[in-house]
Amino acid sequence: MLNPLRHLEIRDELDHELLLREPFFVLANIIRSAVTTWNMMLNAIEEDINACEQVNIDRLQAGMEQLRFNNSLIDRIKGFATVSSYAIHNMGSRSWPAVTEPLLQRKLDLQAVLQIDFDEFKRRCALFNTRCEKAMTILLTIAQLRQSQHATIQAYQVTDLSRLAFIFIPQSLLVSAFSMNIAELHRPPSVWIVITMAVPMIIVALGLIHRRKIRLWALQRRPLRNRRRPATEEEKI
Repeated sequence: MLNPLRHLEIRDELDHELLLREPFFVLANIIRSAVTTWNMMLNAIEEDINACEQVNIDRLQAGMEQLRFNNSLIDRIKGFATVSSYAIHNMGSRSWPAVTEPLLQRKLDLQAVLQIDFDEFKRRCALFNTRCEKAMTILLTIAQLRQSQHATIQAYQVTDLSRLAFIFIPQSLLVSAFSMNIAELHRPPSVWIVITMAVPMIIVALGLIHRRKIRLWALQRRPLRNRRRPATEEEKI
């Protein structure tokens, strides 16, 4: 379908003579077919970029890797196209024989059309490079936020475990102490003695754990107590 020799446009005698005397006429069709092929690849890359921008949160790493591949592929396509840009600028090769009017004007018109197509192709490459970089930045930010959330959750879990240990380790030591075979204790102590000693320890542990909340609650209750306190004689005056 993209065979450049199958789509040569010969509109009049000038095109026919240009085809016979000027290799740039054939080269221009080859370049035009190449640009068409590269634009089709860019269309496929654009669809892939759209899919990566809407990737599932569980596949962020795969989405970033795909965007890096697309970005490098665009750079490779631009590298291949650079050779064609030299051919367009020089209208083939400087070593080729020059043509005269009116073939020269037809050749310049063909060069102008190719240059417009090639500039549009380079603009699309730059646009998709920018889109890949922005999409990678967004996905990287989402991945970092997700890691921060996991780290915060783990920190809360460690805090909860520390609170449990702060409460139950003293209790286990107390139970172990009363369960030892101590000569001074002629008989095992009553369970009520253990409970009587354990409850204050639990209250103290809970008070130390929630001391900030208790202090905040006390500060909030202070204005209420001041309102209920009767005014003194000096305050009335």
